[in-house]
Amino acid sequence: RRRGGQHVSQGTMMKVLTFAAVAGLAAGFTPMRAPLRRSSLSMGRETEGAAVDCQMPDTVVRRLDKQDMPHISLADGEGIYEFWMSTTVPGGVTKDSMMKIEKDAAKNANFPGFKKGQIPPWAKPQLKAFCVEDAINNAILDAIESAELTALEGDDRKAEVVEDVKELTNSFKIGTPLSFTATVLCKQTLSAEAAAEGAVVDVEVKEEAPAPSSGTEMPKDVALRVKKLESDNAKLVDFIKAQGFEPPAKVAA
Repeated sequence: RRRGGQHVSQGTMMKVLTFAAVAGLAAGFTPMRAPLRRSSLSMGRETEGAAVDCQMPDTVVRRLDKQDMPHISLADGEGIYEFWMSTTVPGGVTKDSMMKIEKDAAKNANFPGFKKGQIPPWAKPQLKAFCVEDAINNAILDAIESAELTALEGDDRKAEVVEDVKELTNSFKIGTPLSFTATVLCKQTLSAEAAAEGAVVDVEVKEEAPAPSSGTEMPKDVALRVKKLESDNAKLVDFIKAQGFEPPAKVAA
């Protein structure tokens, strides 16, 4: 056939059609619950913002800037913040996921030149991409839940992966740990004190007045002995006097 003035061979057309079929079979695993986009942010944000408690293993979550999104309704004390996270997906997760994706995709696979149920080698990278993106999305959602954050809805539900997902997928080996960093917008309820974090707070520190002395500084060994005897006031007074010093007023009393 000719298309746009160019000849398209039957073999090429069959390959395009079958490739689309494989993608269609795996469509149920499309992990776009939180759309992934590459972020231009630097990867060194692990010291920015405030740490967020997250019990998920090998995961760090930090709260960055508060976001102004007036179209989203918020509960009392709730705000929308940008969160930075770093996590590692265990190798067993992608191994099990890939096995399921290939198994389900093979149920209806019927490609010319291949046995029924067999996935062509050239289609497997696409299934691998589904697997990796699904693992990333699930890890982000799990981290959000573990940190007790609330994901946004609809078009506001986005995650930005710092690494290039395509390059990450190409270099990744299914069944090995998958590490990545990402930013995501979420709701979080904070106390008034936590919400004001970063403000300068003046704290008055009262220093205890030095104890009266005879004008001669106690030797170090005497001072240590005094500290040990503070629980027994009578013995302390006798000890201090025996050393030739006047006990402080608060001790002598």
